[in-house]
Amino acid sequence: MDENTDTVARAFSQHLGLLFIPAAVGVVAYWPTLLANWAPVGVGLLVSVVVAISVTALVLKLLGGKPQ
Repeated sequence: MDENTDTVARAFSQHLGLLFIPAAVGVVAYWPTLLANWAPVGVGLLVSVVVAISVTALVLKLLGGKPQ
């Protein structure tokens, strides 16, 4: 691995937890709303995950070429 890439990867890995702070604050701030609307939020999350995985698989299939 290139030395510069290794340096950046180590720094990023050491501070990865900071990226989750805004998400955690959002969950805590909107907890009553999330509890009141848990079913639509859950369905939305499930659908978005399925769509993301499906689109990723389709793109890989289209760009991956023929299997050997």
